[in-house]
Amino acid sequence: PHQFCSSAGEEGPDTMARNASKSSHRGLALAGVLVLAATSQLVLSFVGSVGRAVAPARGRRSSPGFGLTTRSAVATEVAYDVGDKVKAKSPDDEKWYPGKIESDMGDGTYTIRWDDADDGDETNVLGPDNLKKVFIYREYKVGDDCKGQSPEDENWYPGVVSKINKDGTFQVKWDDPDGGVETNDIDAEVMRKVIVFKNYQKGDEVEAKYPDDGNMYSGKVMKKNKDGTFQVEWDDQDGGPKDSPIYYKNMRYPPIEVDTLAVGQKFKGTVMRVRDFGAFVDFGCKEQGMVHISQITETRVENIEDYLEEGQEVEVWINMLRDDGKISLTMVESKIGKGGGSGARIPVPDSWEP
Repeated sequence: PHQFCSSAGEEGPDTMARNASKSSHRGLALAGVLVLAATSQLVLSFVGSVGRAVAPARGRRSSPGFGLTTRSAVATEVAYDVGDKVKAKSPDDEKWYPGKIESDMGDGTYTIRWDDADDGDETNVLGPDNLKKVFIYREYKVGDDCKGQSPEDENWYPGVVSKINKDGTFQVKWDDPDGGVETNDIDAEVMRKVIVFKNYQKGDEVEAKYPDDGNMYSGKVMKKNKDGTFQVEWDDQDGGPKDSPIYYKNMRYPPIEVDTLAVGQKFKGTVMRVRDFGAFVDFGCKEQGMVHISQITETRVENIEDYLEEGQEVEVWINMLRDDGKISLTMVESKIGKGGGSGARIPVPDSWEP
């Protein structure tokens, strides 16, 4: 669960509907999860009670997915080879897009073929200052929880690694095939390792998916069963059973209510989406908060993607609670309560939705 602290200075992805008609049933789901990135850094992420975000759109205009880690050659002397996946800065608009190294020019620059040229140049020659190598986690084992991109519809769904194939791909058994195939062989490039929180204790207050209707209801953990499920006693039986065995993937701690927040509170969260003006962070609240680009470090940030990427774990403080319900966060404790956005170098749009 997310760490929470009462005041500053104290320590405080995924069932996706396969079609719109199923989204209200299957999107209600899961507990807090830890996403294991390629660097083996654990990233804390809470999943809200609404349907999960769809997979990022493929191509040049998309963002990096969870589990992909980028590393700059300038800072870490990363070597590049033909075929490497990279994020590269387009000379057209100086934004970062995914691509692949097509050739080594021999003079320290590389030909980058964009994943989606988006009506622009299909390739550009770029130097290491404009490249970030993408590292992909491939150390999956049988039984690992994961998310994978279905080859049928290219959406992301939760599953379990059921087999390691000789060609380096992995057989993933989907948690809910929803009438489709039960398994698919997919490459690690379209997989993300997920460690689902399993350490619920007796007496923990949780929200869990009721077996009969698939909706989330409040309850309390009675015990852990031998099969790995948890016996949950429902707060309101409403004529139904007093308690039910619940799979750990169908449980979560209750999200934090917005009206319980206060400026200066500290949380750990996960970057869910990066925009030019800031990043949206899931810190366990019903609403995501936004870290403006001016609130990332003490110094001026020119390119937000040099500091933040989707799936990254961050520590944040409540910076401002707006009258319209929006939550402003800061990653710099000394900037608590000092705003950020209006009058800043990159202003926040009037409507900033994740």
